[in-house]
Amino acid sequence: MHVQQVHDLSVKFEDVFHLKNLYKMMREWLKENGYTDPERGGLEASEGGFKSGREPGVYVGGEPENYMEAFYLERISQQSGREVWVWWRTKREMSSYVHRQLNINMHVLNMKDVEVMVKGHKFKSQKGEVEVILSASLITDPNKEWENSKMMGRLVEFFRKRVFKEEWEKAVEDFARDTYRLQEDIKKYLQLQTTSPTEIFHPERGI
Repeated sequence: MHVQQVHDLSVKFEDVFHLKNLYKMMREWLKENGYTDPERGGLEASEGGFKSGREPGVYVGGEPENYMEAFYLERISQQSGREVWVWWRTKREMSSYVHRQLNINMHVLNMKDVEVMVKGHKFKSQKGEVEVILSASLITDPNKEWENSKMMGRLVEFFRKRVFKEEWEKAVEDFARDTYRLQEDIKKYLQLQTTSPTEIFHPERGI
């Protein structure tokens, strides 16, 4: 098995945003582009509820909210609001020999609930700082079938560096392009929320 780092990209944003909708946007992007949970497989294999740090679980389109989620931690402070860490682990099988691995880490700081006015209607939202880190890697021979083969084991490096060289370079280039596309889509989504004419309301405690 060989792992090559393709990209480490990030998006930083500080303003009003909707955390749950950001979740939905990124997960829909991943699903539409063929990424799945490496432990649970595709959505058809995701039956029943998977619990995380949030209770109760929220289901979106028949799937648990923590699908693809490897880690969730939330800390609440009366002074600075909520701090949230979320790690997603995803994969896409390009072939039996090549897999994409896309890890997404999200860190939210100073998050407080607010209400925004959009075209005369109030909507609950959040305000704070959010950073999304995208880490993309390509993996060859993920199941070590070649590596553990008596016949092919000695030829793994030769095959990857010589015979498979052009296909490997194209796989790296395509994955890099897709990762940039996700980064840009997240930026556009967050900026769209701030360019819409809104007025912030701070709800009283208990509302």
